Amino acid sequence: PPGAGGGGGGTDSERQTFQTSVGLIGGSMKLLESITMCSESGGGEVATALKDAAVVQNMLVSLDECRLVGIVPLLSALFLDAKIDQSWLQPPAASDSPLSANHEETVTCAASALRVLTNVAFLDLALLHRTLSAVEIQAEFSHVALQILESVGCALRRGCPVQSTSLHSSGLQPDKAYALFSAILDELILLLGHLAVTDTSGQSLFAGWRNGVMMLEQLCSLPLPYFLSPRLREVLLPTLIVATYKNKQLLSVLKRDVSTAVLANFVQQHIPGAGGGGGGRRFAGWG
Repeated sequence: PPGAGGGGGGTDSERQTFQTSVGLIGGSMKLLESITMCSESGGGEVATALKDAAVVQNMLVSLDECRLVGIVPLLSALFLDAKIDQSWLQPPAASDSPLSANHEETVTCAASALRVLTNVAFLDLALLHRTLSAVEIQAEFSHVALQILESVGCALRRGCPVQSTSLHSSGLQPDKAYALFSAILDELILLLGHLAVTDTSGQSLFAGWRNGVMMLEQLCSLPLPYFLSPRLREVLLPTLIVATYKNKQLLSVLKRDVSTAVLANFVQQHIPGAGGGGGGRRFAGWG
């Protein structure tokens, strides 16, 4: 029946057509992920063969000309399109559907698409910022980013399908499901940090972009492991630092949920000599 699957509108035929397409698009995203992966972003078998600077430059020119192969519209379709079955984003309390093989394809596609963007950040940060800052893309990306923070963050906070005992035996295994959902959130957090770094006007990306302050609020309310786990702290805290340093408006938002001492201590621990001599004055931007 229409609406089956606990997610978006549209007919069964429309959802089936999209799900079939996701498998093909997901494969393309995985290939592009491998091609764009450099040593700084983790390396890769395909990337190892791309050591010729001219080849890399030609690849970047192609990505620039095609607006990063339409990744932002793809993410918009996955997370915002009302015609797409959104049950894959629902926590167990809101849906009885397991994370099936079809859902796995959707989650994997989304994670790979975001990873391509972070890979491009390592290769050419200016290209990434120029593309995502374009007027016709900026608002769409802002909405997508906010939706990911809200939906995936909520899914992980409330247990997500990864911890549900109702998973069918043919569905995705809990540990793998958790890793895929976490990958989506991790890649977006890293991406937002890269974009904040490229802002030459004083890290005002979050405040200046539409929904920016709400994105910061969502970052500050992420599941507790992002503030306790050493690995996840290294994902989240650098983004919070570059987004709020010496920005009074965003500091006031951050201070509602996060102690500025946490950010200052993180910098002191990861930048040799950062805490020496200057003491509190060194990090007055978080005071």
